[in-house]
Amino acid sequence: MFKCLNVKIKERGVALYLALMIMFILIAIGLGVSLIIVSQMKMMKGMGDSVVAFYAADTGIDKTIFYDNKVIPFGGTRGLCYMRNPIICPDCDWTCSGCGWSGADCNDTTCTDCTLIYESTFNGKEYRVEAKVTGVVTTIKSTGSYKGIKRAIETSRIPPPVAAMKTQNNGYFYVPAIGPHTLKMVFLFDDGTETGMDLTGDQTGGTGEYPHAPNGIVGDEDLHSTPPLGLINAHFGQSEGDPSWEYMADVVADGIIDISDLSTVSLNKNHIGTYITDLTGVTILFNTGEELSLGPQNMVKIPSGAASFTVKKNGVPIGAYILFYP
Repeated sequence: MFKCLNVKIKERGVALYLALMIMFILIAIGLGVSLIIVSQMKMMKGMGDSVVAFYAADTGIDKTIFYDNKVIPFGGTRGLCYMRNPIICPDCDWTCSGCGWSGADCNDTTCTDCTLIYESTFNGKEYRVEAKVTGVVTTIKSTGSYKGIKRAIETSRIPPPVAAMKTQNNGYFYVPAIGPHTLKMVFLFDDGTETGMDLTGDQTGGTGEYPHAPNGIVGDEDLHSTPPLGLINAHFGQSEGDPSWEYMADVVADGIIDISDLSTVSLNKNHIGTYITDLTGVTILFNTGEELSLGPQNMVKIPSGAASFTVKKNGVPIGAYILFYP
């Protein structure tokens, strides 16, 4: 009888041990699952805060672009530097660490060479914006912050050209009366030595940043005299300043589209060639005396008071297709 009792006690001890082991295993599994759930919840919360920080950064981008495009001072072409005025942008903090502006041209009305840094807060969120203008290229970086998490967005903008010109192979141009501040060299052409044929008069039919771009052929799209009219005939008799004036139709570059433009283009009708894209050695001689080389993006800032200029390659005048920017 004692032997049987001893066996039963041992069996009960084993059962208790197994029960404790199973209980510990279940507790460990529960704790593990709990830790995973807590970790996932923290991660999800962090992702939510990261999204909020991202949208704060996006707000900084949108705000800066809005002021640049829509809040423009009288006589100006853009509003980016105008943001420095506390009346214009009351929630822009220019006094924060590292904030402010610097550059060769931070003028409210022109703003062609300037770096601006400001901060702004709203509803517990914050963003820091650094906007840099070099010629017509504007780079905006905005860093949003929320509950210690930061997200950054960066974008670059080039406004569309306000005019384009392609004159004769003598390289002579006048500065459009609409007051552009920067020009961009696209490509060159000569009397046919390198381009195959003289492409004076190839004014439209191609694609590019501006609605009228050369296509390598002096054709009907340039000269057609019956509907649909070619570009020259469509603007015949107009002068600079007329409501529908088009600079690309002024081939002779004298501010009026007349028989001289028609005859010049007619001489080259059906000419086909290839433009010169190698812009090394290109300079622009302005009537104010400055002779400038091409800068970044093949752009040049037009000197104050300049009314005309001549394009040269290695010191020799040459024809060009040029875009003008505000």
